[in-house]
Amino acid sequence: MINEHITFELAYPFAEHGRNWTQMADSRDTLSDWHLVPLTRIIANPPVFKENYISSQAQMGENDISDANGLMYENRRGRWTFKFVPQYDHLTLINDIVNYLHGNQMKVYINGDTNYYLGRITVEEVRSAESGEYVTLGYNLEPYWYDTSTYIYEHEAQVNSTTTTATYHLPITRKPSVPYLEVYLENAAYPTLTIKYQRINNGYFFRRTTSSPWEEKPYYYPPDDGTLMNVTETIDLSPYAPPSGSAQIYFPVDTSGIVIYTEENGTGKYDFHKKASTFPDSTHEVTLTLKVNSGKMMYTLKYIGGWL
Repeated sequence: MINEHITFELAYPFAEHGRNWTQMADSRDTLSDWHLVPLTRIIANPPVFKENYISSQAQMGENDISDANGLMYENRRGRWTFKFVPQYDHLTLINDIVNYLHGNQMKVYINGDTNYYLGRITVEEVRSAESGEYVTLGYNLEPYWYDTSTYIYEHEAQVNSTTTTATYHLPITRKPSVPYLEVYLENAAYPTLTIKYQRINNGYFFRRTTSSPWEEKPYYYPPDDGTLMNVTETIDLSPYAPPSGSAQIYFPVDTSGIVIYTEENGTGKYDFHKKASTFPDSTHEVTLTLKVNSGKMMYTLKYIGGWL
């Protein structure tokens, strides 16, 4: 028998259809909790690449525009089949498996890995045979394997008009990820946040609306030549959060290492180009400066990368 296992964790334990999932265990393991042994090695199938070709009667072959908006992938789909260890109450275990997994969105950790897949799990079949009892689990997972080693969670306090500056290096991975800040205010007066970061100029730049710092509207920002841009933004948080409250702020950095940008080809039309990132040391540098005249301001910086 193969000594491999999967640990499942509810992805959104506090908001699943309004039910109180906190009464359930934080996670379940196929081997230690359900006494299941896989029939084959546990592997998540790779995602299917989304190809996109345009055929024209006026030319030979086809135009490959598969990466016009970046490389796109389908979800990972497949199934795992397990056999129950004989000496346990299979009916009780099956009931727990169905109630915990069937149709729910899960974080999926394979063989004790700290990184995870995210997606929906279903119980496809439960069957009995002379050789034992079996259960088949189907999975429909997002294409990326989430790398928790890239996760940054920092906490800074601002008191009595002090200013704090911190610099972070976000690892560049295959998954395009948008870092964001959660800012918390306590009796804060005139809180401001300055963000310095770099991004690839792909012709569109995101600015926040006046109604909310986390609602973004794109506008055209030429030249769209794929060059590296240094961006500095200072945000007055007073309109967006009460003196004791919170706000979320996203900033559109490039963290995937590959950028798609457009270039005018002389005929009034635009061609798509792909360019490797020029960020040093495979990281993206972000500098945050927080200031408040009085009271306290705290923040968390959240970001997670991923791989195929």
